Amino acid sequence: MPTGAQRSALSDLVEPLVSMGDGIDAAIRDSGRSLFDAGAVTLDHVGDLSVTARVEDDDGIHKVALGSTSGGLASSCECDRGATGLICAHGLATALETRRQASDRRERSQ
Repeated sequence: MPTGAQRSALSDLVEPLVSMGDGIDAAIRDSGRSLFDAGAVTLDHVGDLSVTARVEDDDGIHKVALGSTSGGLASSCECDRGATGLICAHGLATALETRRQASDRRERSQ
């Protein structure tokens, strides 16, 4: 875990979340995976330490932000769960898309 004002790259922080589920409820994990698989995520801004996205589901479009903080990964979403700072299906779908795009960038740079 980073210490002090040190922050990790966002792609490093989302990896345990998307690989191991990081304690996420199975229903949220499955819903997030379904949203990702359906192509529901549009990344609006991608930086080393933050990403913003729009995720479309049956309830409409949700704005999501993921960011690297000195305490680890921060997540916010306009949905009820995400507004509390807990990872939601939209945040997980965004993390999956962030990992996919980071992987694509690494492959192109090799």
